[in-house]
Amino acid sequence: MGVLPLNTSARNAWLLVLAWLGLILVGSGDVLSGTHTWRFLEPLLHWLWPTLTPDRLWRASGAIRKCGHLTEFALLAVLAWRAWVLTLPRRTYGPGLRPAVRAFAFAVLCAAVDEWRQSFVPSRTGSLGDVLIDATGAGLGLLTVCAFLNWRARRRAHSLGA
Repeated sequence: MGVLPLNTSARNAWLLVLAWLGLILVGSGDVLSGTHTWRFLEPLLHWLWPTLTPDRLWRASGAIRKCGHLTEFALLAVLAWRAWVLTLPRRTYGPGLRPAVRAFAFAVLCAAVDEWRQSFVPSRTGSLGDVLIDATGAGLGLLTVCAFLNWRARRRAHSLGA
């Protein structure tokens, strides 16, 4: 299997994927560990809900952090999907399943490597649960793209038929 020649759009799309992946890796180090994010989430959550107990504040902080996992890997999968669409010749994948499968696999692989890397950071822990959350985010991001593309195709078909 040879290397595909990349046009400027595909090259830029992959650079964006790498840039986002770099941000994920920076954030998954000590910088955005639970201890550090607690310092700004705790006052914010306490201000929003002053009657929450410290335990519930900590749980809410954890939920926000898990939503961050979902969001960052949803975006990674969408960016990877776009890069694959721009990279693969259209005749090789038809309506778009192959780029979506590749993007999902790429995002899950990145999530697994990221969690493994976190197991070496003293303020973090690697977690299979977080890989599953990341995979869910990647899947939701790709489902959102598919839903949007289907909506746009139906809208376009409807406007052509009207």
